[in-house]
Amino acid sequence: MYTYPCVGGPLAGKTAMSRFADGFILVDKPAQLVWIYDAVHAIDRTEWVMRAGSPSVYDREHARNAANETYYDVRAYDNEAVS
Repeated sequence: MYTYPCVGGPLAGKTAMSRFADGFILVDKPAQLVWIYDAVHAIDRTEWVMRAGSPSVYDREHARNAANETYYDVRAYDNEAVS
């Protein structure tokens, strides 16, 4: 598991976990939104940084493909947990 602080998006200032080192995809299915967080490595720390262009509109086919990825974890957005 990889645990880093988040920069940008709904998780800004929070710490998030991913099973994969490259990042994770945060899905808010009711709102039909998706945010992509990439691991950004600096000399003294690593952060999950929201990718430019996020959020994007949820697409069922893309979601299915993302769930089969081996580089990005897929996480469900829980508004209560990050408020």
